Amino acid sequence: MSDNTVLLSICCFAYNHEKYIRETLDGFLKQEVPFKYEVIIHDDASTDSTQKIIREYECKYPEVIKPIYQKQNQYSQGVNIFCTHISPCIKGRYIALCEGDDYWLDANKLKKQIDFMEVHREYIATTHQCIIVNDDGCPTARYSPTFLYVSKQARVFTYNDAEKFLLPGQTATLVFRRRAIVDYNLSNWAPLLDFSLVAFLSMQGDIYVFPDIMSAYRSMATNGSSYSVRYKRKSDTGSYILREEIERKAGLVFGRPFLYKSKRTRYVVDAIVNYLCTRSHTELEFIYKIYKKRNILLLILIYLPHIIGRIVQKIIFKIKNDAFLSSLK
Repeated sequence: MSDNTVLLSICCFAYNHEKYIRETLDGFLKQEVPFKYEVIIHDDASTDSTQKIIREYECKYPEVIKPIYQKQNQYSQGVNIFCTHISPCIKGRYIALCEGDDYWLDANKLKKQIDFMEVHREYIATTHQCIIVNDDGCPTARYSPTFLYVSKQARVFTYNDAEKFLLPGQTATLVFRRRAIVDYNLSNWAPLLDFSLVAFLSMQGDIYVFPDIMSAYRSMATNGSSYSVRYKRKSDTGSYILREEIERKAGLVFGRPFLYKSKRTRYVVDAIVNYLCTRSHTELEFIYKIYKKRNILLLILIYLPHIIGRIVQKIIFKIKNDAFLSSLK
């Protein structure tokens, strides 16, 4: 491989991230690697100073920062941003993802992940542990019921784990082989995010999970403007249907049907637990749309063992998180 060949492409989605984008870009630029990489950062017509900040970095690091500036918001027009705008620009054999409000902590993150994948060609991707922070960057958690149980040992995430509706890590932890996505024409698909992306990858190979904490995920479910948050906020029901459709298509491509029954159970159980905790009408509407005219009390009875298990799981995660946060003081 030539010294001028880009080995890895970092793909970043930015929108109104003026408060966070410097920390995100600095996390990219501090990577200590023996190979060449590029940062393809897509700004979706931000209305704040995000584009101005990106231009500063573009001028300072023109060989690394490769921005795409939109004059009209692409998300609001239903455009698949990755496939339409980012994918054609990718030069690397590997792809790393990070949204404009998340950031990397470890300067050796990319080296660790790429070194492993260069040796272990059988793995389609690698991830690692992350810390969850709030809007101001203060740690709020390490454990999440959605991610794999945090362990001091490395582990392998398989297709079976994906079918259990788990994630090997948050988006900013992921590095995967370019061929896993770019080699397929996905322009007419809905965006591959979170579970759908993991399902798509795990149908092609296993994912290695490092035990190291190497990035920070900024959780802003209520007021976030990030790409994935805006997409999920559209409609929980719509998101569920789109994910099911994506995984159905992926199953046809790779000949590995996805178990939608277990996925639906997880969605509905989470919605019921959230409803019981918050009495949110949004959760109730989601349940009714998925199960039409079923009575909420009947659904609680049907899924009672799953609901109890989920509540216990949330309690365990809270205890672990409280202990983790106490260790930081």
